[in-house]
Amino acid sequence: MLQMVGQKTTVPAPIGGWNAKDAPDLMGPADAIALDNFFPGDSKVYLRNGHTSHATGLGNNTETLMAYDGAGTKKLFGIAGSSVFDCTSSGAVGAASVTGLSSALWGYVNMATSGGPYLWMWDETATDAPYHYNGSAWAQPTLTGITASDVMGGMVHKRRLFVLLNNSLKFGYLAVNSIAGAVSTFDLSSLFAFGGELVACGTWTRDGGAGADDLAVFITSNGECAVYGGTDPSTAANWVLVGVFKIGNPIGKRCLMKVGADLIVNTDAGVTPLSQVLQSGESAPSTAVSRRATAISSTPRRTARRSCSAPASTKRPCAASSPRSRRSTTGTA
Repeated sequence: MLQMVGQKTTVPAPIGGWNAKDAPDLMGPADAIALDNFFPGDSKVYLRNGHTSHATGLGNNTETLMAYDGAGTKKLFGIAGSSVFDCTSSGAVGAASVTGLSSALWGYVNMATSGGPYLWMWDETATDAPYHYNGSAWAQPTLTGITASDVMGGMVHKRRLFVLLNNSLKFGYLAVNSIAGAVSTFDLSSLFAFGGELVACGTWTRDGGAGADDLAVFITSNGECAVYGGTDPSTAANWVLVGVFKIGNPIGKRCLMKVGADLIVNTDAGVTPLSQVLQSGESAPSTAVSRRATAISSTPRRTARRSCSAPASTKRPCAASSPRSRRSTTGTA
């Protein structure tokens, strides 16, 4: 009678991360077909921690969180349903700080002025006019030169508040260190060959800090990116076009993230660092930091062959071993 002979083989944990780009037979031993609730480290795969409730009683899903950090005052606000709640303290929230909002999707910035630090927020659906908070009270700033409810995006750049306007390739800007008053506009429509509208803006720096090398970045719905250097759009000598670049189409209005000195854009071509695009002059799949997982947005998820699973309470790293070199690492959280 023939007897099966087994051989035990140990393979490393999938520290290479999730690979949805390559065929399973082309993946390395450190790649994962699926990676749910685990984070790859240098030599181990860590289970995502669980969660605990902080603020309760908001009544609806919290779709926006905003942090205010003023002079000696720190606050955390959550927007749920049509109201803003103070979520700074744990436990049940009290009465809403602001009511009657049309949406729970708002963006915000913190800005210091001669009158003190402010949290300045705008309605991403361009229905309600902006609000600001000064550490003790909420109010709606008076804005002239534009329709206030058209503001749907913004940033602070060179001590100046910039705002994006709904369904437009124009942006607005206020005077230095101002959170209200006259808003001037600047038209970018002649720069963009693919049309669309402005959906996001941010500051990108070349030197890792706020300084002369900071650039203003404006991104359209059709994946064009205009980059400017300077401090004052009203003066040609102080507002210089660095270039216009084509990237993937941004995914939503919350598509930007500041990571160190870089500005990361979440696009349908992957999560792309602007530093890579500006150096090469173009966006390609090879510039996306998520290039190995980008394909998952358009392809069905593969079935796991093997899994390394652990309960949410487990906090030890998972070093998976399997008789196959490609594996799925799945945890419950």
